[in-house]
Amino acid sequence: MTLRPLLGLFAFSLFFTACDQANSSHAKELNKSPLAISLAEKSFKQHRDFSLSYWADKITADKPKFVIESNYFHSEISTKTLSIATLEWRDGSVDRHSRQAKTNQVSAIPFSINQIINGKSHKLLGFQDNKRLENCALIENGRFFQRRVLSQLLWQDLKNQEENYYEISAWPDHVQFHLDLPQAQAINWEIDLQAYADVKIINNTNLSFSTSKGKKFRLSTNAQKLKRVGKKIFFEFHSSKASIRFIPNSSQNNDSLSKEITITAQQTLPKANVVPVKFNENLQAFQFDLDHINTKHLPEEQNKRQELIKFQVSNKSAQAKQVKLVFSKKGSVGPITGISSILRDADGTPNGTHIQLSKNWHKGSKHKFEGAWFRGFTLLTVPAKSTLDLQYLSVNGFFGNLPAASHNQLALPGYQSKRYHLWEQSALGAWGESICYDPNHGLASAITDVRPLMVRSMSPMNKKWSWTNNVGGGEFFSVYKNGKATPLKHIKVKVDHKRNCPVLTEVTYASELEDGSAELSYTASLSRTDDMVRGIYNIDYIIKKDISFDRLVLFQVGADNYNYTHENEFAVGHGKTMTKTWATAPGGNQYKSPALKLDKANSWVSLHKSDPMKEGASANRGIIIRSWKASIHGSTQAPWAIERSLDLGRRKTSICDIILDPKIKILKAGDRITACIEMIVTPQFANDYYGPNEKLHQALKINQNTWKMIARDAAENDLQAKIIKGSIIRQRPLKIAVDQKQAEFTLKGGLAYQPVTFTQLGEYKKALLEIKTASGWKKVPQSEFLQNDYNPKTKRWEITYSLDLNDPAPKHFRFSLP
Repeated sequence: MTLRPLLGLFAFSLFFTACDQANSSHAKELNKSPLAISLAEKSFKQHRDFSLSYWADKITADKPKFVIESNYFHSEISTKTLSIATLEWRDGSVDRHSRQAKTNQVSAIPFSINQIINGKSHKLLGFQDNKRLENCALIENGRFFQRRVLSQLLWQDLKNQEENYYEISAWPDHVQFHLDLPQAQAINWEIDLQAYADVKIINNTNLSFSTSKGKKFRLSTNAQKLKRVGKKIFFEFHSSKASIRFIPNSSQNNDSLSKEITITAQQTLPKANVVPVKFNENLQAFQFDLDHINTKHLPEEQNKRQELIKFQVSNKSAQAKQVKLVFSKKGSVGPITGISSILRDADGTPNGTHIQLSKNWHKGSKHKFEGAWFRGFTLLTVPAKSTLDLQYLSVNGFFGNLPAASHNQLALPGYQSKRYHLWEQSALGAWGESICYDPNHGLASAITDVRPLMVRSMSPMNKKWSWTNNVGGGEFFSVYKNGKATPLKHIKVKVDHKRNCPVLTEVTYASELEDGSAELSYTASLSRTDDMVRGIYNIDYIIKKDISFDRLVLFQVGADNYNYTHENEFAVGHGKTMTKTWATAPGGNQYKSPALKLDKANSWVSLHKSDPMKEGASANRGIIIRSWKASIHGSTQAPWAIERSLDLGRRKTSICDIILDPKIKILKAGDRITACIEMIVTPQFANDYYGPNEKLHQALKINQNTWKMIARDAAENDLQAKIIKGSIIRQRPLKIAVDQKQAEFTLKGGLAYQPVTFTQLGEYKKALLEIKTASGWKKVPQSEFLQNDYNPKTKRWEITYSLDLNDPAPKHFRFSLP
């Protein structure tokens, strides 16, 4: 059978993305159509797979282990032995939010690795980490594909081999170990399966073994020779590269995809071009080698560039096959700071397939993965004896008439530090970073670089459409225990990319404190708009054990160890009202202002009158408390704000801490804090901003460089939604559950463009968003520039739009599916 093109609802059953948190109490709102449920659940069953990587301990520990796991396996890798410390089998039913009980079974697989140079054998001893976990680089991280690379490997009787690399990578169906040793004439690799049973050689490249409970793994390799002595396996590789893969039988992985699957691809925008597609043995995926083609040269024209590739995936076999795809660019990658990529059906409808977005641009410190590259990873299921017709669309600057919102994982090899840990970067458009995240605190604080949108750039010419100055720094849940100068570490940091682009981003960072006293998560969002950067953070802190502390910080703008600007005046208030303003008192690493209670709706803090930058514009910052619920010792507590004065090297500066009542010095098990906090980055002066939003420009002319810009956002961007049909799942970013494929609501307030997501959709074709006008219902302009995400937790799709709220008049919207 041939599915070309995909028509109607049957396109669903072929696609998957995971995962989003959902409110199960709204299950009554689900579309109960038998056809819709069947198709949506079929999509879930075929595309539930994920993988995940994180550190098992704090990264300052001596030779910590890192976890790579999926719904089919759990592994822990020792950076001390460079071997498998734990390998456990899973049946595929686990979701990424499950907390799995650890087993007591011994499941380590020790390795012994030797490279042969000029006839002499040299044993792998470790890698040079300089006692600060250097040279253990995170290359890719996201929903589907994980890879860490060890460099500066240490060998017995051999000088440091700078170009030696040891890669550990994983898709959901396997974990792979790969050596790249350019000087080696051969590699000998021994593994010990003493902890396992039923060790059998299948053929010259495969063997099998079982756990103590009879769960089977297959090991696949590119070795030229393989032999077994008891439960020890010896591999001989007659080249400088070696790979072994551990594959749980629950994943139904097979090695025949390169023979059974064929892919052809044709680029149509910005101009026609044949796209080479090949099977990459190391990535175990079909790789699209993309060129960043430009047909326009003016920045304003390049901002609107679209990259469209139409491709066909054919499965010749008699069984459905899961196919791994990688969309790859190297060298010439275009405006790399903002990359949005989506998959669409043959008719151009976004189908909800998640693409993991991983990239790098750093260059200077020699590394195999330094320099500019981009890789987008995804999974497809191709039915037996069929062909899928699909489209890959990528944009950088604009999606429609607005800057696209994107959230990418950013690799660090090539950066001046050799501590290449998890780093993520969100952007509006593609003219530099908007907000960066370092959730492991590998280099700095949880929020690092923050840059204003469409203001004079930091170049000497102050040109448009380029990098703006860094006004960054921010932090979540810092607990300073009694007598300690540094906070408790956040450990086991797990990342969940719910949606990456191009209308709304939503990424959750979940972790726990190193002493197990609290679990915390913060979900970061950025949405498509044309006025300013607004980071939206939905936080959840759960106290598991009593904690006494000297200092507790729930949220910061600016951070104790990272703050790249200095504002000379702070103010607090609520809505349009200012209640107190004062000149900052920088320096001293202490609290200098009194704590101020923020117990009114839309309370805010303004950090303004920023010092000028050497080149280009600075910016002012603010915090708006959109919602707050703190249950402490059985009572409700309000947030408070306080100025923290810092010495950062030679720089003296001030930041703002959001705290509890200063009299509270202990948190007790069962306490919990949930909130929605916005971080606002506003242009400082009207002449700094060159963007198209006239409302912002006029507001800056009147209120530039004052607290009134933050008060304006607090009051006028307070979205008041009244539901006529459907139900509100989340207030900010606004999410509405449909009722029988429909939703209707009125909306008051709002500035520029704000997102709305319609959730629990059993279908996605021919979605329609309308606004009520004097002449009746009209399709919302630019609503074809939507975002679609499949959520396997609810087994439904979610469609997100940008609402034009520049006109302050109340608005009436309705959403429907046929």
